[in-house]
Amino acid sequence: MVYKFNGKLFTDFNDYKTALKESSNRFNSYARWSNKEDEALLKAYDKGLSVKQLSDIHKRRGSGIRSRLKKLRPEDFSFENESLPQEVFKENILHQVVEDLQTLHREELSRRESTPKTFVSYLRSLKPELEVFSEAIRNHKGDVRMPYIDQNTQIIYCLKYLHAYWHQIYDALNLIKKDLLTRNVRKDLKIALFCAGPAPEIIGITKFFEENFGDYNSVDIHLYDQINEWDFARKNFIFSNGKKRLMEKNLNINFYFHQIDLTNLFDLDKFNLSNFYDVISFQNCLGEFSQSSSDESSENFLKVLKSLKPESYAIFSERSISGTKQNIERIHNYASTKKYQILKDFSEQKLVIEKNDIPNIICNGNLFNDPNSYSSGEYVMETNKFQTLILIKPKRKIIPGGKNKQYRETRLQRMLQKMK
Repeated sequence: MVYKFNGKLFTDFNDYKTALKESSNRFNSYARWSNKEDEALLKAYDKGLSVKQLSDIHKRRGSGIRSRLKKLRPEDFSFENESLPQEVFKENILHQVVEDLQTLHREELSRRESTPKTFVSYLRSLKPELEVFSEAIRNHKGDVRMPYIDQNTQIIYCLKYLHAYWHQIYDALNLIKKDLLTRNVRKDLKIALFCAGPAPEIIGITKFFEENFGDYNSVDIHLYDQINEWDFARKNFIFSNGKKRLMEKNLNINFYFHQIDLTNLFDLDKFNLSNFYDVISFQNCLGEFSQSSSDESSENFLKVLKSLKPESYAIFSERSISGTKQNIERIHNYASTKKYQILKDFSEQKLVIEKNDIPNIICNGNLFNDPNSYSSGEYVMETNKFQTLILIKPKRKIIPGGKNKQYRETRLQRMLQKMK
């Protein structure tokens, strides 16, 4: 058997192992896994890191990483025995959220005796927090900062909104898909999600690429958040039960995670990417900037638009609430001064789930009210009203070929004159 590593071929397995051990990037290959390394592997895997990234971290071969993950998380790799590609997310996202929550409940039940014994009693235990959450949203007109680091709060958020909020970026991508899928043929498509929270955008992006599979090498999704408080929700509702592996295998999607405070000029100054992304997205977060900073500084988040490639897209999609109007206006002003084209600017009220598609187990007073009743209490979100703006970054200025040298010389002369 022939083995290949770092461009060299080995016919002897021992020589191959020696080359791995003496290398700087795969020297842990074939070494025993410790409990501590297993924990670190699963923690990074749950955050969405790809096999290639995990290989670089653990200094092991990709096949070794996959083998260990299959042993530690066999349920995440069961789809590899199937002959046809499997859809990552179900058609009914709310059903999927409930199924994922049932899986989480079973895992918690096996670890802690204090966990309610039945799933229904567990749902009922969440009702007081659901009522507090909903009341806070209503009092602040839909724009409020909650203690999202609390796991129950994240569960309630996903039950209320995950089935609704994936549509926004999905609809926007469909409006630009002709150019998006042809201009990036056989290239790496790069998408940035800012202030994504539990990242329902990943559902919309995944569904879009399942329907419009392009001839690209990979789709790299970069998520930017102030802190990583939403890891719990992403792990249990976006990446759980094999979904992350399906995204990697079927759609060549890779995930990268970054921390940035978009209200902090120091963080923004460190964000020095330029002409890098094909799409950037701000979804349901614009109100955070006007509330958390002064009028003068709340537009600073727009500086990240420099990370867009020329002729690429910035998507701003926001719930139609009063707290976001000011920043919508700022986006319009920015577009006009920077010569961005506003491709789309529209409002939509979208039906996100039919009454008869809502899982019965979360209704009937277990958590939400029966959708067909008119009693007081909390109801599942059936429509989502939002506004979307899609901007196109202007073309890069091109100096005619015959004038390039003369242009550079003139510019240099001007710079030297200023220095005198």
